[in-house]
Amino acid sequence: MRLAFVIQRYGADVHGGAEAHCREWAERLAQRHDVTVFTTCARDFLTWADHYAPGVERINDVIVCRFAVDAPRDMAAFDAFSAQVFGQPHDVARETEWMRRQGPYSTALLSALEQRYAEFDLFIFITYLYATTFFGLPLVAPKAVLVPTAHDEPPLRLGIFRRVFDTPRYIIYNTPSERAMLNQRLRSRRFPAARWVLA
Repeated sequence: MRLAFVIQRYGADVHGGAEAHCREWAERLAQRHDVTVFTTCARDFLTWADHYAPGVERINDVIVCRFAVDAPRDMAAFDAFSAQVFGQPHDVARETEWMRRQGPYSTALLSALEQRYAEFDLFIFITYLYATTFFGLPLVAPKAVLVPTAHDEPPLRLGIFRRVFDTPRYIIYNTPSERAMLNQRLRSRRFPAARWVLA
């Protein structure tokens, strides 16, 4: 199979639970499948500032395609905007703008997903919380797998995430408790989803 992972940042020097999860899966699956990772040039999860050069490299048999972030995140401005979204009545457009500002937003990465759709059997999006998943997943929905790595946190109260969980072809949960929590929070039509395992 030809598998594409999509994640906000990726690399041996990137520390984070979802990122480590992605790297472990990608490297294990690369022993039997063709694996490509679509990610940004960011390493810092606060600013999303470009750290790596854009382009293609191979890390432990995994092809990594990096794309520049449109703009780094101003945390003070983002925190102020978040306080408005979570503290006041708002509409879908406001929530979507919050997601764009949450980042990392990369026009180049999203374009690459559209352009290379036919090359891959599955696109595996790891973690629901970032712009790479929110804006990227609908572009490849018929081949999309979502691995939420979700926690009970304020963003799950935003209505836009119901769409995120309704869109992929498959959802892979890390634990039964994660699945139960998401079911309670979102009341999505996708619960319970079929069990599905990559081998």
